Amino acid sequence: CLLCRHFVTTPKNLPFFVKKINEIDAKIIKENIVHEKELLVKIKKLLILYLQKLLIKTEENNGV
Repeated sequence: CLLCRHFVTTPKNLPFFVKKINEIDAKIIKENIVHEKELLVKIKKLLILYLQKLLIKTEENNGV
């Protein structure tokens, strides 16, 4: 669960996060119910935060 306190991921999962963000974008565009759209936006923000952390970790591991 992405909200689990003990959630762990690795940089090899970067493609998963990119794919999920793209899927959420498509759902946001199609969604007509306001509160459902808001929920999707919050999920997207969470995915983006994880993606950012993974990118930072990848740069650190590569010595960038």
